[in-house]
Amino acid sequence: MTINSKGINERLRVWNGSMKRTSGGLEKSDLVKNKRGLIVSKKASDAAKKRYNSKKFAHVKDSFSKNQFK
Repeated sequence: MTINSKGINERLRVWNGSMKRTSGGLEKSDLVKNKRGLIVSKKASDAAKKRYNSKKFAHVKDSFSKNQFK
């Protein structure tokens, strides 16, 4: 098994187990699938969830709920 993966779909190769880690050093334990099915960094995903649920972002959520496109 090759240790570092580079190029297109490197996260997918790490997720499937054919590579040990990405070129950025992420291992399978550092990756997670998001709700769209994309493989993303667990750390970045947690930060985005925290940011989305913050008070700072509440005005954006309100504006989207008021202006639903029909």
